[in-house]
Amino acid sequence: MSKNQSLHKKYSKYYSQNQKILKKLQKALKGNNNEAATALQAQLDNFEKEFQIVRNDKVRYLSELNEKDSKKLHQLSEQYDALSIERSKWMEKANLRVAPDGKLKTLRHLNKIGQRKGQKYVRRMIKVAEKMQDLENRINHRNQDIMQVEENKFVPLGFWARLVKFWKSIPYEKQQKIWGYIFCVPWVIGFLIFFLLPISESLWWSLNTVKPDKGVLEIQWNGLNNFKSLFTDYVDAYGNTFATVLANSLVSLTLNLIVVVIFSLIIAVLLNTKFKGHAFVKAIFFIPVVFNATAIYFATEGLGGRLSSSMSGNFTIANDFNNLLRNMSLPDRFTSFLVTAVNQIFSIVNMSGVQILIFLAAIQSVPASLYEAAKMEGATKYEMFWKITFPMVSPIFLTAAIYTIIDGFSKSSILGFYDIAKGQSAYGISSAVAVMYFLFTLVFIGAVYYIMKARLFYYDEK
Repeated sequence: MSKNQSLHKKYSKYYSQNQKILKKLQKALKGNNNEAATALQAQLDNFEKEFQIVRNDKVRYLSELNEKDSKKLHQLSEQYDALSIERSKWMEKANLRVAPDGKLKTLRHLNKIGQRKGQKYVRRMIKVAEKMQDLENRINHRNQDIMQVEENKFVPLGFWARLVKFWKSIPYEKQQKIWGYIFCVPWVIGFLIFFLLPISESLWWSLNTVKPDKGVLEIQWNGLNNFKSLFTDYVDAYGNTFATVLANSLVSLTLNLIVVVIFSLIIAVLLNTKFKGHAFVKAIFFIPVVFNATAIYFATEGLGGRLSSSMSGNFTIANDFNNLLRNMSLPDRFTSFLVTAVNQIFSIVNMSGVQILIFLAAIQSVPASLYEAAKMEGATKYEMFWKITFPMVSPIFLTAAIYTIIDGFSKSSILGFYDIAKGQSAYGISSAVAVMYFLFTLVFIGAVYYIMKARLFYYDEK
């Protein structure tokens, strides 16, 4: 138990006893019991002397803490001033108009370094300023407590009351972060309990030859041989190697990612307009998410297969569409991209349900005041979309992209190799497939995040 907790517990004990004696004294006075009142008053006077010693100890301890924090605050203030001076030096270089040697290349280099270093010192200054503000708040709270203790007005709070008081003293932004961590805790616990062990076991099996032997699994270390065998020896039902299927999956997923995200945004913008049957149309786009996988499979094999065959030349509309694109003298890659997108229109609609809803929610959460101000400035709807709607929903692009990637990989033909290896009781190979599947998913998501994070706009209402 710390000294602060010990003093608080001791003060609370004396305070509660003091209140009990006062209540008994008031009751004796009301009942005109002079003898009891005299005895209680004497007891209260003796107890008050002991209580005063406890109050003095608490005041002394709080004053010592304030003195230590004041020294820290002074040191942080000096550190802040030193950082400010360094920042000014670098910002002078960032704002140079002529280089010392007169060369443009040197000037750009100095400006770039000055800006980067200046921003670095600004971030450090912000951290120091936050620490200074925290110390000032602590000192002010302690000064209030000292004043109340000296005036015998300090009421010790219980555990929950102190917890509520501490929570209210935390800035709102930090409260939001804490709530975010609290909501993530159940998922982290679930991952550690239900997923960490299977993942570790799969990683271990991928480096071993695992075969059933007399009712048990025989595990023998073979290093990276499972991965080599996966890329060289295994083929799917169509004779494609794992490397070929992986490359095709990455290309297909990239195309689907672009098309699904753009398609979802367009549909969300259209659904945001008011028209009759708005809720019904929204439900139609979300139906593929609600239906089970079996229904989607039969629908894809039926109508989806018909659409796919239409684009291969069995229907004149498909041929007309291809000829139209060719007559427009568009690049071959762009034409192929459009044909592929139309060919997979059923799959695209099937994969876009959740993305449409989150884009729609993001669009509807844009403050109406921004559109009103734009209208007053004479902006058109086209300009409002690109200057307001698109930047405001840009953070949702990352969410939609990650969801699309995970959804796409979950339907990838890579998993066919897992079934083949598992059917042959080659658990080491199947674990290697799972590890490769996980790594490529992780790398793909990381690449998309790295590309998109610098282009996201976060609106600050302050």
